Amino acid sequence: MLDAKYMKRKGFFGSPYNGTSQFWKGLHKVKHLFQWGAEYIVRKGDRTRFWHDSWIGGMPLKIQFRGVFEVCQKPDAVVRDFRREGEWDIPLRRSLHGAVLLEWEKLWSILQDIQLDDYGQDEVSWLWRSQQVTPLSPCTTV
Repeated sequence: MLDAKYMKRKGFFGSPYNGTSQFWKGLHKVKHLFQWGAEYIVRKGDRTRFWHDSWIGGMPLKIQFRGVFEVCQKPDAVVRDFRREGEWDIPLRRSLHGAVLLEWEKLWSILQDIQLDDYGQDEVSWLWRSQQVTPLSPCTTV
């Protein structure tokens, strides 16, 4: 129900909150806290935001490859938007040089090993799982 009403196939982190219920607005106020621990498992690539979601390297690509992100034509695209006929196609606003060119080459190298699945759904995994805490022994003094 939430997916159909609010997320509209964009997932929670990509969904708008303007003009929605107080409940949904409340969730959006703390969504950045959820996003810190979320890691996407990309299959189809239609619900994972290429630059903003953590799906490669433990943090968003916009942080890992800031220079490339700043010249990307589609900063809000999902992963699938950058695949054309089985190849990566990431449109940029200008040619690259220097450190940004090195970033691009590193990103391109990482992407070559990633394939999308036309049938599977992207999933979100929570990185911070609760751990069993062993109680401390009481301190003794000598």
